[in-house]
Amino acid sequence: HARGLSGRCAPVVNSAHGIRCARILAAMARALGQDDAVYRDDIAVLSTALQQHSWNAEEGCYSWIIHDQDGRPAERLRHESGVDHNRGLGGCSPLIAGICTPEQETALLELLLTPGRCWSPIGLSAVDMGAPYYDAGGYWNGTVWMPHQWFFWKALLGMGRCDDAWR
Repeated sequence: HARGLSGRCAPVVNSAHGIRCARILAAMARALGQDDAVYRDDIAVLSTALQQHSWNAEEGCYSWIIHDQDGRPAERLRHESGVDHNRGLGGCSPLIAGICTPEQETALLELLLTPGRCWSPIGLSAVDMGAPYYDAGGYWNGTVWMPHQWFFWKALLGMGRCDDAWR
């Protein structure tokens, strides 16, 4: 908001949770003998948008995207230091959606599970502890949010990474 980006900046985590919810709703539709096409369409649109515009291979996370005045993706949101401003659980959230390539999974798991990055002695830090905007006393920047621990625990179990999930 302070940078005048309100209404122009799209967070990754909303799309990732939208995909996750659409997967659940599609499964329920199929179980009830209903058409799941609308959910499959939502999954495809959101997944494509994240892959085309948001993946930041250089930093190994998905970026918030700033849109131009016409609503088209224009650039990644960066911290004043130049680093991606989504190094943390938000930037790893496509793992919970199940849309990542093997290379993306590897990069995201490195960010998520490396001690001193997102891995802390008490759980997953919301923000990469090595990021210049990390703040151990911050509301979002540096805390451990229990609902997010659960989502990543479930994702790790689903990926067959049981030891990491239980750790």
